[in-house]
Amino acid sequence: MKINMDSIVITPPVGIPLAGNGRADSNSKGVHDDLRANYLFMESNGKRLLFIGLDLLAFFRADADRVKEQIGKVVGLSPDEINIMATHTHSGPNMHEFFKCFLTEQDIKNCAEYTEWLVQELVKPVPALVGNAFDGKLGYGRDVVEGYSFCRRIVLKDGTFKMVFEEYDPEDIDHLACPNGNPVMSVFLLTDMKENVKGILVNYTSHPAVVCGEDWLYTRDYINALTVELQKRYGREVVVLYANGAQGNQVAADPYKPFITGWEEADKVGKGMADGAKLIADRILMDKELKREVDIRTLRREVTLPIRKVPEADVARAREMLEHLTEDVLLHGLDPRAEATSILEMAEYPKKEEDVPVQAVKIDDELIVTFPGEVFLEYGLQVIRHSPLKDTMIFGLANDYVGYIPTREAFGQGGYEVKTSICSSKFAPEAGELLGNACCELVDDILK
Repeated sequence: MKINMDSIVITPPVGIPLAGNGRADSNSKGVHDDLRANYLFMESNGKRLLFIGLDLLAFFRADADRVKEQIGKVVGLSPDEINIMATHTHSGPNMHEFFKCFLTEQDIKNCAEYTEWLVQELVKPVPALVGNAFDGKLGYGRDVVEGYSFCRRIVLKDGTFKMVFEEYDPEDIDHLACPNGNPVMSVFLLTDMKENVKGILVNYTSHPAVVCGEDWLYTRDYINALTVELQKRYGREVVVLYANGAQGNQVAADPYKPFITGWEEADKVGKGMADGAKLIADRILMDKELKREVDIRTLRREVTLPIRKVPEADVARAREMLEHLTEDVLLHGLDPRAEATSILEMAEYPKKEEDVPVQAVKIDDELIVTFPGEVFLEYGLQVIRHSPLKDTMIFGLANDYVGYIPTREAFGQGGYEVKTSICSSKFAPEAGELLGNACCELVDDILK
């Protein structure tokens, strides 16, 4: 097989608002570590596959499709052969007008200019990436890596619902309102013919919001420490691509312990994940589980999901919220100003349904299913359990960003993820079931 990899810096100019912070003073003030676009390419038995991982909160379909179209023109790869994924760092640029009520006209212009620049930059490395592909090998391994994937939705003994970043006493927890983490880590290892590591793809399920507005600096969050530690082990030029899972309701913070954020915690999480990835990678190398050829199959579908209806009572509540705003702002969660304006925007939303992309990628006996946003873990587990292949994994935030896809039960519980918003939560309660069932059918079809 032929392989190649590359990594480019995509850090925006300082001053663009950060995407994970709904407040007026969210403009970036510097760079803690550069945001990157990471590429892994493989070609085997006449089939080609390209993964592009972006250190961004999200990447909308319109932009992803433009990148794929231009790549197709220069190297002939089809959209089915390309997967573009965001890592979901909350300390990347606000490219998509999240929390629009806090953005100035200049902010919006700056973000649009960066997005246009990024679309063009992402295409530039691809001709050399494909044209200079070299003989290599591919290995796969998985293991349980505990301590960095947890439920963030909590019900207390008095029936009160809390998010993990809100104040509560862990001793008052009655139960968790979703699965408490998905600690399975999957690793694809790309090497040259002498089995020197050249590229690593790490798949894990956890929200990269350990750093959220910290000093208002651009950062990859825990992914930076994960990358640095793996490069210390396998070589500074090794490309590390992080593919997040169904992390819509999963975080790195244990709900039964104090909620900690910041640079030190992000380093701790990233280094811990790297330790797990190193154990998997070393086992692949020691056991000689590297293949010179693999079978690649891809299958892409559109799933139609219903847009939620906004009750008049919610519209009235939003208007009342705007009349009684305070100067307080939230670092985590949804600020009342953003929540109210989002409800009013959704009340005027012209569409009743939208098509979203999903894709299945089969590499020998390993199966990847992509979700186009922040899907709740329950639906990821549904697809994994449905698949007859042991090595089935979810790549979230792939090929589009459609916001949260919560469970039907979550709408009755409340919480940040179900609050009405064009950007982050616009689908009806049944959307998750439709998406999960469609992805199970996709699994059946690619395995026929």
